[in-house]
Amino acid sequence: MIYSLSIWRISLFKRVCIAGLGLIGGSVALAIKEKSPDVFLVGITREVSKVKDIPQSKVFDKIVDYSDLEIVKECDFCLISTVVSVIPDTYRLLRRYFRDDVIITDVGSVKSWIVSEINDERFVGAHPMAGSEKSGLSFSDSKILNNSICVITPKNNPKEYLDKVSEFWKFLGMKVLYLSPEEHDKIVAQTSHFIHLVSYVISFVLSSSEFSKDCFFGVFGKGLLDTTRISKSDPYLWIDIFQKNKDNILSIIDYFVEKLIKTKNDILQNKWDDVLEVLLKAKDFRDKLG
Repeated sequence: MIYSLSIWRISLFKRVCIAGLGLIGGSVALAIKEKSPDVFLVGITREVSKVKDIPQSKVFDKIVDYSDLEIVKECDFCLISTVVSVIPDTYRLLRRYFRDDVIITDVGSVKSWIVSEINDERFVGAHPMAGSEKSGLSFSDSKILNNSICVITPKNNPKEYLDKVSEFWKFLGMKVLYLSPEEHDKIVAQTSHFIHLVSYVISFVLSSSEFSKDCFFGVFGKGLLDTTRISKSDPYLWIDIFQKNKDNILSIIDYFVEKLIKTKNDILQNKWDDVLEVLLKAKDFRDKLG
């Protein structure tokens, strides 16, 4: 008998628990149910009453808090989608309930610290590069996963576990890339963490302007809104990320400050050819990103 690829893939996991019911955890749950409605989904959250009235919560077959984890014993796959700093502690709390054959992954955007803290071959670090400046289960949407990159960061994991986690993310519509935890953290420090930090600082600087109380009388265009959109993201989520990838972020900040000071000096000295060179290289880089 020939089975469809989607049925074969999701048959790897019959009962899935998701710890942390925010934007990504909820989006993953929605994607699973859309593609394979028969999978039994368990949601784990700190306060069940706060999520039960959110429409997206209906995708879960059962929602429990961290004092009621017996049901985890029935699950063969676990996704930890809490904030970065509590992923290892969440893993330790759940570990006593895991079956011997369970596979665990996460969604944390810092990998070296997490995989080092957990240090278990069953735990396969992952980072789905999907999201929004919005946060919370009420904003979850399976579409944010489609055709986005999911980075898997092997660390002494059996190939069987890596393959199953890879198939899981592919099943949800993502493109899988393998990087070491260290490579991942250096790259996202430059392409994500630093970018968010700069956006926050720009918004902070503008908030101190004498015109900010009047929102600059509306004298701004899409450039300001595009550049500062991600500074609308949850500050508590991002301070957590900045702390856990501190060294890599500081490296790119140092380089950025060096280039910013040079450009400032070029402007002071009317070295417009040097300033133009920066602008041309910047435009060329951005054009290549698409």
